[in-house]
Amino acid sequence: IGTVADLPGIPAGMARNGWPTSIGIRGRLAPESVAGLARNTQGRFGLANHRFYGLRGEEEIAEVLKRYDENAKWPIGSDVSYSSHFAPQAFAAGWRLCSHTKEITEIVNKLRASHGLPPLDEWPMKTFELFVQRILTRTVCAPGFRSLSTDDIQDALKASGYIKFEFSRMHLKDDEED
Repeated sequence: IGTVADLPGIPAGMARNGWPTSIGIRGRLAPESVAGLARNTQGRFGLANHRFYGLRGEEEIAEVLKRYDENAKWPIGSDVSYSSHFAPQAFAAGWRLCSHTKEITEIVNKLRASHGLPPLDEWPMKTFELFVQRILTRTVCAPGFRSLSTDDIQDALKASGYIKFEFSRMHLKDDEED
């Protein structure tokens, strides 16, 4: 199959960029028609529906935070983890970002409840990465840092736009102006 027009039994007219969404075939395909195509064909022409999830549950959050402690290196090419780079004294003394997982998820759930949102079921990477970036580049690098406080976590959540993004994701309006 070279183009979407070569898909058997699928009427298609070419548009400017040739993607299925721009030529309108997605809405006309029966699910069984798409299911019959090879996965690489579905993916190549954007015919497969796949939902990407954020971090689901405390265990996944802990695993990603642990990667900042152990696997992800900064600067690139060094043998120094992100946590060690940004908080060298605390890291040398045994501090690890992943040790705050339970506290972080509890604070997230309290924040969600205070805004009328259900308990955390998924944390999108968009705000999770901004949260971690704030923790690493503004909090743990401060002189004398030893451990994250509740205020540190709350400040990073606010800076990441967590609640605003959750309201946007759920198509809700947050009446509070920050």
